[in-house]
Amino acid sequence: ANAAVSAFDATQVGALTATQMRALTTTQLNALTTADVAELSTAQIAALSTTQARGLSTTRIADLLDTQVAALAATQLTALTSTSLNSFADTQIAALTTTQIAALTTAQVTALNATNVGALTETQVGALTASQVTALTTTNLATFGATQLGVLSTTQVRAFSITQVAAFGATQLAALDATQAASLTTAQVRALTATQIGALDATDIAEFSQTQLASLTNTQVGALTATSVTALAATQIAALTATQVGRLTTAALGALDATQSAALTTTQIGGLSTTQIAALDATDVGDLTTTQLAALTTQQVQALTSTNMASLNATQVAAFAVTQLQALSTTNLNALDAAQTAALTTTQVAGLTTTQVAGLATTDIGELGAAQVAALTATQVSRLATDALSALDQTQAAALTTTQVRALTTTQLAALQSTDVAELSTTQLRELNVTQVQALTSTNLALLADTQVAALTTTQVAALSTTNLSAFGDPQIGALTTTQIA
Repeated sequence: ANAAVSAFDATQVGALTATQMRALTTTQLNALTTADVAELSTAQIAALSTTQARGLSTTRIADLLDTQVAALAATQLTALTSTSLNSFADTQIAALTTTQIAALTTAQVTALNATNVGALTETQVGALTASQVTALTTTNLATFGATQLGVLSTTQVRAFSITQVAAFGATQLAALDATQAASLTTAQVRALTATQIGALDATDIAEFSQTQLASLTNTQVGALTATSVTALAATQIAALTATQVGRLTTAALGALDATQSAALTTTQIGGLSTTQIAALDATDVGDLTTTQLAALTTQQVQALTSTNMASLNATQVAAFAVTQLQALSTTNLNALDAAQTAALTTTQVAGLTTTQVAGLATTDIGELGAAQVAALTATQVSRLATDALSALDQTQAAALTTTQVRALTTTQLAALQSTDVAELSTTQLRELNVTQVQALTSTNLALLADTQVAALTTTQVAALSTTNLSAFGDPQIGALTTTQIA
């Protein structure tokens, strides 16, 4: 019988009825020649049973014309083995209708070889069901070009497993448009590798929603490049958690512009590591708002460099809390220029630690206003270095309160220069106790004005040594009151 069928010429084969076609065994069908198969009409092909379709050899499958392939019913197509399906040539694959594509079982889709998947047209790719998309192997997905990926619906995109997403190449990820990228689930986003994240360009990262960005793992955030971060909108920046912000590389953090920096919440600011803080340049620090600066922890403040401190404007300096200022090293405190020092509030000045006050350079002392000098506590005044105390000009010296004057140590008084003593008011001089008066040098006493001498209390005069008294000139001796002499 097989020989008889194989003896049919092409015309005879083409004359077989649908009933006769269904009566042929798979052996008889496979005995047909290439020319015989070519004579079969689409109706004859459609008449084959699923058993006959399943039994077709790869040779006979390969003989099918594109029109014959397109005539296969969904049941016939799904009956084909993976081997048979993979024997289709590129043109035969391209001939499959969207209905036929959608009819393929997930097992068949999984079994497709890379060549066949790569041959799928954009229309056919768009016809894949969500289940079929999930069934594609990562090897097959790797064959998808930008045009094939570009036709995927959001439903198809969301159907990708995390394994499939992690297998996407950088070019493939870049091929996803804004709508497709926005359709990725948070699980899919978290499946992206650090390499993939690092390969995202400005356009790609800008397509991520706030929810997607917030779902990024610490590792993924650390893989974001400076270029990617600069593409983020202020709303996207604000969507990052404090932990995520703390994982940005110093390069990425430093790439933020003024608008992006201003979008950082106080919670995010608090999440910055000391390493990140130390890496900020003058421009970065200058972009911080007073509210953001006020959110810095003492550890973060300590991480600021003297260069960063020097870049702060007056308003920013005034925004520091006392505890923040107390965390500054003397080097950083001394890095403030005249305008910045002048911006310190009296509360801030009064809050400086004694160590900080003792470390103030003469330049910084000279930059303090009268109100700031008057705000120093007695303890702070007593810790001023002798050269710092001498750096006070007449206006600053005049601002010292009687409490502050009484706090001056004998070492400080002994180190005063002649011009320093001359700057003290009569009220301030009268506040000196006996020990302080005795610490004044003969040189200092010799330069006291007549009015200053006359202002000394009898107790102060009595405390002066004969050496000190002998330092007074005739005008000073003449200025002594009878009460002082008595």
